[in-house]
Amino acid sequence: MILTGPLIKKITEVLRSQDDIVFAAVVGPLARGGFSYQGLKLAVKIREGADREAALRRAITELAFVLNIPETWVDLVDMEKAGPYLKEEVVRHGIVLLDKEDYKDRLVDELNVFYKRPLGEAQSLPRLTKPDTALLERKLEVIRLKSNFLERYILKLDVDVVKRSPMLSRLLEDHLRSVIEAVAGICRYIVAAMGISSAASYSEAVAICVREGIIEPEVGEALKRAVRLRNRIAQGLLVRGGVKINYDMLYAEATSLLKVLRAFEDQIIGFLEELSLQKAASRPKFY
Repeated sequence: MILTGPLIKKITEVLRSQDDIVFAAVVGPLARGGFSYQGLKLAVKIREGADREAALRRAITELAFVLNIPETWVDLVDMEKAGPYLKEEVVRHGIVLLDKEDYKDRLVDELNVFYKRPLGEAQSLPRLTKPDTALLERKLEVIRLKSNFLERYILKLDVDVVKRSPMLSRLLEDHLRSVIEAVAGICRYIVAAMGISSAASYSEAVAICVREGIIEPEVGEALKRAVRLRNRIAQGLLVRGGVKINYDMLYAEATSLLKVLRAFEDQIIGFLEELSLQKAASRPKFY
């Protein structure tokens, strides 16, 4: 299943017709990467006093019918039973399609209390002994998938088309933010794995990777600019009232970032190859 404007429109229309559903957000691979082999996963909030099981069953049946997919491909997660980590997934990466009661704002407040601090980028990572090359390669593959979705389904459209469509403009925001977080997350992982810092912010991690010669200064500057843009997008998602986004600027930055990501990937692959050579040189020789 690929996340497209027409698909989001169909899902939203079904959800709006369900009186007992007051909040719904796409989560899982479809929200994070734009496609899923596992079907549709939605986090939903049921109206107080409603028959929860009946409401979920009706929505699953209607979504499966409208989307012409088996009911087993529709997974609705009741937020009343959700733990803090799924709630954070909804806040950070969920694509909100329906919110009748400002439920997302309440989730942010709840999570801020749970974590005893505002949600942000500087969370501690475990201190590791060395980077896991296989894990880094998987992280790079995630970035490729996210970038391809942006390029194929958003940036091939004219910017005015994206601006006029609330769904497309939201997809641009969400996927651009997700790509930036994935790239900066690689830098944070490398910095933690090298034992330099286990709690570096995104910007600090990028700067350290430049300092250590892992990525080039030009790429580093572009990524730090992207992180600042990500922070502005995230502020609009997490702060009540939102922050006005200039979609012309966002579209242009996304286009530029895709070019930078190719250089970033090449430089990380070079770093991985260097790690492999170091490992090979450190192996005992039996002769």
